[in-house]
Formats: sequence, structure tokens, C-alpha cells
Amino acid sequence: MKMPILHSIVCLVCSFVTCINSCKGRPVSACPGDDCVITSYPSSNPLRVDLPLGTVLGTNVDYSAQRFTLPYAQPPIGQLRFASPQPLTSFNASVYAATKLPSACMQQPDGRYDIADVSEDCLYLNIYRPAPSSISGNEKMPVMVWIHGGSFVSGSSTAPGLDGSWLASQNTVIVVTIQYRLGMFGFLSPSAFTDESVATPSGGKVQGNQGGRDVIQALRFLQDNIGALGGDSNRITVAGQSSGAHLIRSLLNAPSAAPLFQRAILHSDPANFGTQTQTTSQHVSDYALGQTSCSDLGCLRSMSAGDLLDASTATVQAGQSIDASVAVTEVWRPFVGSFTGSSFEDDPSGAMAFGKPIIFTNVENEAGSAVGSLLMPTGTDAQSAQMRDYPFSLTREQLLGQMFNDGRASTLSAAGQYGMNSNTSAFPSPAQIRLYSQADDSLRRNLETILTQGMFTCPTWNNAQRYASRTAAYVAIFDRGLQYPSNEGIDYCSENGRVCHEDDIRLVFVHPSKVTDGATQKVMREVQARWMGFVRSGSPNAGGYGGWSSVDSSQQTAQVMRLGADDGFSAVDAISLQSGQYAGCGQVWGSQVKYDWQLYG
Repeated sequence: MKMPILHSIVCLVCSFVTCINSCKGRPVSACPGDDCVITSYPSSNPLRVDLPLGTVLGTNVDYSAQRFTLPYAQPPIGQLRFASPQPLTSFNASVYAATKLPSACMQQPDGRYDIADVSEDCLYLNIYRPAPSSISGNEKMPVMVWIHGGSFVSGSSTAPGLDGSWLASQNTVIVVTIQYRLGMFGFLSPSAFTDESVATPSGGKVQGNQGGRDVIQALRFLQDNIGALGGDSNRITVAGQSSGAHLIRSLLNAPSAAPLFQRAILHSDPANFGTQTQTTSQHVSDYALGQTSCSDLGCLRSMSAGDLLDASTATVQAGQSIDASVAVTEVWRPFVGSFTGSSFEDDPSGAMAFGKPIIFTNVENEAGSAVGSLLMPTGTDAQSAQMRDYPFSLTREQLLGQMFNDGRASTLSAAGQYGMNSNTSAFPSPAQIRLYSQADDSLRRNLETILTQGMFTCPTWNNAQRYASRTAAYVAIFDRGLQYPSNEGIDYCSENGRVCHEDDIRLVFVHPSKVTDGATQKVMREVQARWMGFVRSGSPNAGGYGGWSSVDSSQQTAQVMRLGADDGFSAVDAISLQSGQYAGCGQVWGSQVKYDWQLYG
């Protein structure tokens, strides 16, 4: 019974896990025919820019902004499949038409994220900048680079909400959204028969972590070219959500990434999962290779992209049946090695990123989309929940066992900090006890709290507090959101003002006038002002919004900015990690119950 349920979890946790479909993605060229080739164009055109690699022509987009969609590496096809990204030498055109949005990297199609056409030729970035006519002065603009989420198996630079035109034009900044290889294409580990030196003695080795290396190559491309577009290569902020934030966490300890950006914003990092060990990564890759009929690298490179995608997808579906150390919702992920050196979570205070200020954020109900998708609503004092897709119910401890293996479920089930019926406990607070034991849907609420705190909030705060011993670390929770398309139709995420995973994305990018709710407009204006202030100067106290201090690493109190908590207005909350709603962070997680990264590296 366990594997179908695990498969449901793999299929239904939004953004930090993809929806696995049986149909195949349709590979297409990202720039078919001669669509990106222009033989000539007037040199006076404001959309024409001379870059070191050649002349490019962008396109006008909303809010008097311009967009340039550019390749940042050679297409990773043929002999470059599984290879580290190779820099471009030039654009193959007298004027390169940087006007066509790219196809997504290889993944299963998913209408929730507008994923239809996919291609291996996907290493592109979209650069949004204000029209030059709207800029006064010659100061170079700061740059925000957004890294999408999707459990390292889905997502794209053009997912809903990721249009940087409003942010760029309103704040006089440059916004960049990037793509990187996913799944088996992006995180295949080296092994005996994927050693390139066997087939090509001068070819070196397949190094692995291809997706992470793609992001580093994109940052190198920006270092070399963003100045010509008006950007400041010394003020680059990397920002990302879910597995995009996890990827940034791996970049924070990557020596080759250290000089390429100055600050970071991590939205909803599933920080329970560490940077994968080489051993676990090898188990995953070996399983995927076993889904093919190949025994050498040449064979793998001659397979169709669709067949490789099938092998990658089968590996995700296998999950922890491969090995207990495999992360259920991040089967493919970065691994420790020459790419990262060491893992950020092991020692944040010793990270290569020392000196780079970081914003760490979560949404209030991170696990709401998973719980709402998996389970039917529960009543008062419910002890079990009906599965949506299977004709049976599971008890609370059984459900916890699907979330946290290695005996952790029994400890969590007995923990007073997450008790459902104990009115004598000092934790949780009386209000939280009523929430768990007296209100409708009590079991789903309880499970969502445990999963939200154990997978996201508590390990994130732990990382932030340890990192803050060396440099500024700011912590926030989104108490108000703007529902993301993936959460539409999920009952749990549509009730009681809940803010589920991904419901923060559009708060960052969308023009506040696009929503009608006044409180949501307030938090959108604040988030955008603070984020752009941070991108500009390294401080989120900007645009008339202040009062947000860095975490105090020596305290058992988290100074948390509750974004939109009071009818759209925000407030700083000194949250005790030893009592009340977040007692689990101080008393359970990391000690009584180990994080995945503590158990498995």
C-alpha cells in the first residue's frame, strides 16, 4: 500500500513536486528555422543592443519595458547531452532576434504551469529592462535573477506570474528569469559508463549537477553581457522559489558561484532536504540508467529525448523504493561534490556566501496544497482521513509515516507540541489546541502544520539563525497571498485565507492594480518595495517600509516579518521557538526528530 500513496504525494505536492503524467512531452526547437536570424536592422532602433557576442534585437512588452530572450550556452544536445554547459562564442546572425520566448526544458506537460512544448535546446534567459527613454541618468541598474521551482523536474522561465516587465519599469531594475536542465537531463551523476574519457579520451568526464552548472553559466553570461543592457554586474541578486530556492542554497556553497552574485532571496525552500550525497545521487542515477537499454554514453546520447524523459519520470515515481535517503519530493536534486564543495545546511556560518545578505521566506500554509490534494476533509476529533484517490483511510500516524520515514512518525505522533487532544499541555497554545481538536477539518490542519513546519519553516529558521552569526539574514512569513493557478480547485487552499505553496509568487511580480482586494494590494506594494530595495542596496527596509531587523543568531526567538498579517499591513513578530505555535521548531525538529539532511547527509 505504501508505494501508491508515496506516488500520490509525488504527484500532488505543487511546485516542489511535479505532476507526473503518462503522456510524453513534445520536444520542439526553441528557435525553429531562421526565426532568430535577422540579416539587418537600423542601428538607431532602441531595441537593438550590441553585446560582446553580437548584436541583438529585443521586443517591446507591457509597462514600457523591453524583453530580450537570449541563449546563455550552446544547446545541450547530441554530444553535449549530460555535459557541463558550454559557453557561446557568438550569435549566429548579423542581428540576433531575441524576441521569441523559449520552450521549457524536458519535462512532462502540465497545463497548470502552461507547459506544452518542451525541448533539450532550452538554456535561455529572459531579460526585462525599462525602455531606455524612461531612464534618467547613466547609473547602472541592479539585477534580480529569478530561478523557478518545480522539484528539479518541472517549471520554466515563463511560468504564470514570471513576467518581469512591471518590476523592471516601475523600479528601474533589470529582471531576469532563467531555465536550467531538469530531471535526468540536469542531475545525472557520473558513473563508469558515463565517463566521457572512455569514448573520447580528451573529453573529460560527465561531472553531474548539470542543472546547477547551467545556472552558474547563466550568471557568468550576465556578468559578461548585462552591462551592455544597462545592468550592474556588481549588484546581482539571485531569487527563487521552492526547488529554485534549494538550488540557490547549493550555490551559496559553490566556489565557482561565489563571485557571480551579491545577495539572495529564498522563497519556500524545502530546507528539510539537504544537498544530496554522492552516494544517494548515484543510487538515483543508476536506477534511471536501468530504465534504459544503454550500457555506454554514446547510447545514452543517441536515445530520443522522449525516451530519456520516460526513464527520468519512472525514477521520480520510484522515489524512496530506490533508497531510504531519496527525498520523496526531490528525487533529482543537487549533490555534494566538486560543484558545491560542502553543503550549506551543515554549516551555514561557514558558507562561501559569507557577506551576502539573505532573505528567507515561507508562506503560512506551505503544505496546504499537498494535504488538500491527498486527503478528503476531516471532521472534529478525526483520527483518520480518507484518501482522495484511493478507497481507504489512513490514521494520523500512518499519514505521518508517509511524510517522514525512519521511525520519525511515531515520535511526531506522540509529541505534545503537535498534540490534538491535550488541553493541559503548555504547547500548543489554547487557540492552536482548539484548531486541532475542536474545529472541523482538525486532522488535515494538524498534518499540514507538522509538514509545513518540518519540511519548510523550522529548517529554514534554523539555517537563517546559524547564517546570521556571520552576516545579515532576514526572515518573513507570507500571511496573505495571491492564489497561484496550481492551487485553484484545492478546497484546503481556498478556505480561511490560507496561503499555500506558490501563493507568494505573483505578489512579487504582478502589478497591484491587477487585483481588486485592497489588503492584497497593500502587501503587494510592500513586498515589491522591500524586495527591490534589497536588490538595490542589500536592505529590505526601503520605499517607506522599515522595522525589519536581521535575525539574532544567539536567541531562541525568531524576529519574523509577518507580511500582510493585519488586513494587508505587516508586523514584526518575536516568535518563541520554545513555546506556542512554533514550539516544534525549538523542541522537536533537529533534536527529537531529525531533518532529512541530518539523517542522510
